[in-house]
Amino acid sequence: MNQSTHTPTGQPEPGWKVLLRRVFLTFFFVLWGSGILLFFTMVKAHNAGESRPTATHTVALTQHGNTKYITRAEQHRIGLLLRTLVIGLPGELLFGVILYFGFRVNVWDNERRRPKGQSQ
Repeated sequence: MNQSTHTPTGQPEPGWKVLLRRVFLTFFFVLWGSGILLFFTMVKAHNAGESRPTATHTVALTQHGNTKYITRAEQHRIGLLLRTLVIGLPGELLFGVILYFGFRVNVWDNERRRPKGQSQ
């Protein structure tokens, strides 16, 4: 790894780099939570779904060949979480690449965890 991408040892990192790293990590954990919530919501909706369409359960949800009918509100929640991930994951990857290669921000901050005297 090119040493010019990091702040030299012993010098404090500029505040704007710390802020950008925190924004990146916050965005990462929001996406991670959305992914976990999506799986939980889909399983919960599928388990609570009806085998046949009813007046309230009109939207088909198929998992592993098993179709259940869920409510429009459940479908809306699943769609919102799915859109969050479909837009957010590529955005997070692009944001990380721009931070690391464009602004020279080490988003995972490995320098602090490496034992002293150990090089790449």
